[in-house]
Amino acid sequence: MSHFVAKETKTKRNAAVARMQQSAAGNNGRRLTGRNAAAIMRAVKPLLMTV
Repeated sequence: MSHFVAKETKTKRNAAVARMQQSAAGNNGRRLTGRNAAAIMRAVKPLLMTV
């Protein structure tokens, strides 16, 4: 069970990172990078807590 949860978490984290990289590339500026990183941390933290 825990293995499945860890796998789920990794998949979601990878998707979040990919989304962050896409939007960072789309916005061709560092303006939003900090905000994206903060949003990613907020999204990932609860996932890490559950594992």
